[in-house]
Amino acid sequence: MKSFIRDAVDEIRETVATSASSSAFSGAVDSRSRRSWLHRAIGKQLTCVFVDNGLLNWGRGEGPASVARHLQMNVRFAGRERRSWTVSRCHGSERKRKIIGGIFIEVFEKEAKKV
Repeated sequence: MKSFIRDAVDEIRETVATSASSSAFSGAVDSRSRRSWLHRAIGKQLTCVFVDNGLLNWGRGEGPASVARHLQMNVRFAGRERRSWTVSRCHGSERKRKIIGGIFIEVFEKEAKKV
């Protein structure tokens, strides 16, 4: 696993070079891992965008965001609108996942244009 992470970090460094980059994260384990590898690879070139799609429990996003700040990552917050009504009106878990994912992408793209 150590060599996998090392190889991933090296590949990110090669790909990004000196460009500024942004990455969305939600607080889930996979996005936290990606954020950590990106930060390890490119440091201050990275702007992390914490996307609160409005479906998190109140205060739930503060943990991952405070860890990012503690590690001296450049963190921006995006979203926070309450949008649960969109999901509560539809039926089917796959449809709900698509709505939630769409909101996540919409919020991140809007914020990424500012970065």
